[in-house]
Amino acid sequence: MKQSMRKLAPGSVLLAAMLALGACSDDKTEPGPSGSNGSDGGQENDGSTDPCTGDPDREGAVCVETLDVTLVDEQGAPIEGVIVYSCGTDICSEPVPTDADGKAHIEVNAYMVKPAFKVLGAGKYISFAAPFPEGESKVTFPPTTLVAMPAEGVAFDIGNDQTLTSNGVTLEITGDTEVVIDDLTYPNEEDQLFKAVEIPVAKAPPIGTPEGGSLDALFGLAPIATTFDPPAKLSLPNTQNWPAGTKVRVFAHGVEIASEHAPYGGWGELEGDATVSEDGTSIVLESGIPLLTTIGLRKE
Repeated sequence: MKQSMRKLAPGSVLLAAMLALGACSDDKTEPGPSGSNGSDGGQENDGSTDPCTGDPDREGAVCVETLDVTLVDEQGAPIEGVIVYSCGTDICSEPVPTDADGKAHIEVNAYMVKPAFKVLGAGKYISFAAPFPEGESKVTFPPTTLVAMPAEGVAFDIGNDQTLTSNGVTLEITGDTEVVIDDLTYPNEEDQLFKAVEIPVAKAPPIGTPEGGSLDALFGLAPIATTFDPPAKLSLPNTQNWPAGTKVRVFAHGVEIASEHAPYGGWGELEGDATVSEDGTSIVLESGIPLLTTIGLRKE
């Protein structure tokens, strides 16, 4: 019998290492402020002052000077105290909380690979990684709606058969399931509870859509990066009122850098069929879901 357990997810170890690095360069110099000169750690680039530290010749590396974001709730009111990152697949900036106006400004001044505006919502909000617009070094995102998770959640009873339900989303695991919860990123038990919320497509964060078209529905699942081996059976409420037997494609959003199921800041399609139940109330992923993340649905 497989031993069920709670342990550190590999991605959390990588994230912790990057946060320890901050936006430092390979030669341990600290990044200077935006527009700083060479005395603050900038490098010469084609005879001009380079505001970013690090190695510009790494494959895919781009100079990120600043990030500005505004977070609001579903009613448009600013959200204070949410931690925001500029994170690439190699390093992250120092975390910055949003102020009373929901705004956060980050001085990055570093070369990053696949930089993204990242929010890890823990048990309070949805989580996502929104890629930076190509070719921009001073990035400002439009106001971004941050959908709140429900106040109540369900604790995992690891090692036993269990059905967990939140906001009409049902997760089924067995006593043989290896459940890995990211204890490093979420050390508080309240942030390790199973929670789910539907994200209005019109108010989705700027995370794009999978190749081939738009998404019909979005759900945020927490705690982010929790994995299941074998995959856990998942049922979602049929909020689109699709007819019984309708086939649905399911996509996972890559919030974690080391995820094997979706590219960082992008989307990956999950294996297996998803079908609207005979009574039309739910969409069932019989083959299960390997991890908790933000997921999207598209009718076939």
